[in-house]
Parts: sequence; C-alpha cells; structure tokens
Amino acid sequence: MGGHDAEGAFNGLFTGTMLRVWNNGRFKGDYRTFHKQIVKHMPPVQTPNFFTTGPANAGLEAQAPFTI
Repeated sequence: MGGHDAEGAFNGLFTGTMLRVWNNGRFKGDYRTFHKQIVKHMPPVQTPNFFTTGPANAGLEAQAPFTI
C-alpha cells in the first residue's frame, strides 16, 4: 500500500503508542502526564484529546492510569 498508514500490525497508532507509554504498568504519573507523553510520541496529524465530563474528580485524575 502506498501513502501514510497509521495502523500497525496489531494495533492502531494511538493504541500502540499508549501501550508503549504505559509500558506494562511501569509508567509513573497521573492521567494528564500520561496524555502528554502519548501526545509527545504521536504525529501532529493525529493528536488525542484529554477532556473530562461531569463533576470534577481530582482524585481520579491524579491516579496512575488503569488502576482501580
């Protein structure tokens, strides 16, 4: 195929980047830092957003990603 393909062999570009940043749970930081690190490794034509809906929940946002 010609052209720019953002899909990888197993995951899309965002999913692959997110998994690399998460590093099997070894990522240290909160959700905003996680988002910033993902964006840092994405091309400018595909930039994920970070926004919340509903009541603010600073405790949740301060957690490490994917923890319960």
